[in-house]
Amino acid sequence: MKPGASSPREEVFAITPMVTAAASGSVDFLLDENVPFFGWGIDPAFCGNEIGFGFTGCVTDPNLQKGSNALGTVLKENFDGDSDKTVSIIGDDSDSGKGGLRLLTASLEDVGFTVPFAEATIPAPPATTSDFTPFVNDLMTSDDGGEPDVILVQLSNLDAAGLAGALKAAGFEGLIITPLYSPLLLGSEQAASDLDATATLVQIQPYEVEPKPEALQQMLDDVEAVSPGESLGLGLAAGYWAVDMFLSILEATGEDLTVETFLQTANDDFGWEAEGVIGPSSWPTNHDQPVPCAALPLVSSGAYVPNVDLTCGEVIDVE
Repeated sequence: MKPGASSPREEVFAITPMVTAAASGSVDFLLDENVPFFGWGIDPAFCGNEIGFGFTGCVTDPNLQKGSNALGTVLKENFDGDSDKTVSIIGDDSDSGKGGLRLLTASLEDVGFTVPFAEATIPAPPATTSDFTPFVNDLMTSDDGGEPDVILVQLSNLDAAGLAGALKAAGFEGLIITPLYSPLLLGSEQAASDLDATATLVQIQPYEVEPKPEALQQMLDDVEAVSPGESLGLGLAAGYWAVDMFLSILEATGEDLTVETFLQTANDDFGWEAEGVIGPSSWPTNHDQPVPCAALPLVSSGAYVPNVDLTCGEVIDVE
């Protein structure tokens, strides 16, 4: 290269996987550059545009208009069809935390649960909480002065495990639900103890299900072939299925491949699912609404065990 010459620059066709709950800061640039991105649609950046593809759709509608009754559906299944129970929810003090509580409340109430308490009061990351006492007190008296039947801890960091442990230490006898699903996490003696006998809300079929759906077994075989002994968790699944969706659209587009033809194919009623593992999505519809499916495994003796397998409910309007 001659002195002073600029280095060659190739344009990016697409980004996959994008697995983050803080994608919004990058998306304006991707929109300006018309760069499609694929990942787990837990960030509002996956909503309301035609270039962001979350394999679970638009999970967190920033307008809080469309939601899913998947949480309520799997929880009702957990109680053998009985939704005459109370569920208290606590989240972190952030805009996304507050919006999430509204969507989760709608999901539960849609199938008959009562939500007496839904507050976003725990300091948001990167802050951590060392004393859960005030939050435990609020939750333990949140059902008209008494305990609710279920407490949903909607925190993505280790505060979720800490609060679960504090609730059990305070004598809470109901069901605790967290979003924590990672065998690595259960490798910690403290976390395994805190989470024992709790449930975990996930949007994919848990790895532990038997018999394994064909798509899940194929994923496990692929991962083992590339990285033997790889730890299984949500990040791995999110990356694998985001890439799978991208490759499916790529194949459907054919040889006349440009960003424009790729997006035209993707947004022309294109359907994708990993049967038995990820619920079906259709585009452009799922740019604006979630895939209404979830599972509810339990934690027992330091391991996740099947409980309610992947079950699909319905997309709902959030009032």
